[in-house]
Amino acid sequence: MADPDYAVLANYSARSAKIYKCPADNFVHPTQRQRGFRERVRSVSMNGAVGFGNKVATDGLLNCEKVFVKTSDVINPAPANLWVFVDEHPDSINDGAFFNAQNSSEWIDLPGNYHNNACGFAFADGHSEIHKWKSSVTRFPIKLVDFSRTAVSRTDVDYRWIVDRTSAPR
Repeated sequence: MADPDYAVLANYSARSAKIYKCPADNFVHPTQRQRGFRERVRSVSMNGAVGFGNKVATDGLLNCEKVFVKTSDVINPAPANLWVFVDEHPDSINDGAFFNAQNSSEWIDLPGNYHNNACGFAFADGHSEIHKWKSSVTRFPIKLVDFSRTAVSRTDVDYRWIVDRTSAPR
């Protein structure tokens, strides 16, 4: 995460991996603890619809989503409404990207909820905010197990909030 040979953002991050870890995330899997870990390496993921990452090659999730490659691509949603980085739930963080598609009614990845049922987001215009969850996200306690895709109602307020700020229909 801090080596420019492997991490695109390394030259912009003072070569410190700490920017990818929220200090409030203190969850360590029992296996990690047995191996001497005191904390996880990171808790922050990037929006899979921003930049050329691993989402471009996924299993059809992009059928109705726009991928933002250049700053000039960010029109709908506007930069103030397009999140770029998110605190990801400890049970679903498994790669560098956060996935949720507009054409499927399911949580693919889960946003974090360890800020008293709230989560940190950094947006394309440079502002950050803590968003308080109202329904479904609060129902996923941290169990330190691998999260599997989970069906959700298209009208769920948490799901709609994040999907509306993740991408736009093609």
